[in-house]
Amino acid sequence: MDFITFVSHTSIAFIAIAAPIVIALVQIVKAAGLRKRYTPIVALILGLATGISYGGYTLSYNILLGILVGVGSCGLWSGFKTVKNG
Repeated sequence: MDFITFVSHTSIAFIAIAAPIVIALVQIVKAAGLRKRYTPIVALILGLATGISYGGYTLSYNILLGILVGVGSCGLWSGFKTVKNG
């Protein structure tokens, strides 16, 4: 397995694990009184925090991972709501 394939698989696994965690944290913050319109911003901030704290790569790569986690968690939650509500 070459390095690019390893990085890609590791990144996908990180996003798949971190996005549901960010969704849960955003729901906790929302239950504490955050207005719904700010939830994507909170998800992006929490995603960036998880991405930056994820070690092993350069800071710019970790920031990109964090953005993907934040945006992915918003999309994942939106998809769940759409399926649930029809």
